[in-house]
Amino acid sequence: MKNPIAPVLIPCVLAGTGLALLLWWTGADLVGPLQARVPGKDGAMEAGPLEVDTGVPTIGEPTPGDGKPSSIEAAWPWFRGKNLDAIGSDSVPLSRKWPADGPPALWSVDLGQGYASAAVKDGCVYILDYDETALADTMRCFSLDDGKEIWRNSYPVEIVSNHGMSRTVAAVHDGRVISFGPKCHVACWDAKTGKAHWLLDLVRDYGAKVPTWYAGQCPLIDNGQLIIAPGGDALVMGVDIATGKILWKSENPREWDMTHVSIVPMEFGGKRTYVYCGKGGVAGVSADEADAGKILWDTTAWKIDMATCPSPVILPEGRIFCSGGYNSGAMMLKLTAGEDGSINVETLFKLKAKQFSSEQQTPVFYQGHLFGCDNATAAGVPGPRRQ
Repeated sequence: MKNPIAPVLIPCVLAGTGLALLLWWTGADLVGPLQARVPGKDGAMEAGPLEVDTGVPTIGEPTPGDGKPSSIEAAWPWFRGKNLDAIGSDSVPLSRKWPADGPPALWSVDLGQGYASAAVKDGCVYILDYDETALADTMRCFSLDDGKEIWRNSYPVEIVSNHGMSRTVAAVHDGRVISFGPKCHVACWDAKTGKAHWLLDLVRDYGAKVPTWYAGQCPLIDNGQLIIAPGGDALVMGVDIATGKILWKSENPREWDMTHVSIVPMEFGGKRTYVYCGKGGVAGVSADEADAGKILWDTTAWKIDMATCPSPVILPEGRIFCSGGYNSGAMMLKLTAGEDGSINVETLFKLKAKQFSSEQQTPVFYQGHLFGCDNATAAGVPGPRRQ
């Protein structure tokens, strides 16, 4: 004879047991104290810098060295050279043959982790370094002749190694050097002495967000002004180089954050604009004094979810070539003038990643052709030490 209580008793016992286990589990400390993951230590993709500085950095006094400026007049004063096209225009011919061991190294200097390249002007080599001992962004000036340091100056900022640290090219103009630090500190230094003139904290003062893998935007000098893109409160803004005073700011209606892209100037329809790829799309901002900072056009057709690094390349006939990594490929945009004076943006074509994809390097437009570095990188490779 079957027991009539069993079909009712067994489910009740199981439910009671489950409830008791749940109460025990929620009250127990099973995992212990949690620890933040350190980027680059576990081989996973980084989510960006772990900490944000809230204090006001104080720039120190310059430390002079025994180096002397070279008499060499050739210049590469900012990112992509004096014409912003990455094409050398000096008359010195390039060698067609190299010795078996390569060209001789005239001098070298050890630098910290990063990808920051040098700016060259008036016989001096300027580079933004990071001093891991002093925990400071450090602007350094070397002689182009022998690499001896002429001066250095710095401000304190704590940075965790995140596939390198410094990764921007300084800009040299009218006896001053502008640097853009990994955590969005923009500083102005005297080119001869290293004395600091002013410092902007884009995160604290303008609502910028430090990009993943730190700032990669290089400062643009145009029409005697510093042009930078903080995102946050302003998509793009103009700064007086002499004083650090903000001359104008554009709106940021789509709330695009800062990317690793540098701003490029463009002439279209008789008007000068600044083209910038923010985190969410591309925009053109007026450079004219009458309406400086006005957004003349924007589009969300081109955007990269992971990291936008290469700058847009301005081509004839109102065309703009955008490229990136992380399976984004490339895209050709074209501006056209509307009858009402507006500027329209259309997509001429899009390339898949297997056709062309540049994760970091901005392509070069030369003699009617685009030359680019196709994507070939490995995640998790630590930032190199530079020389």
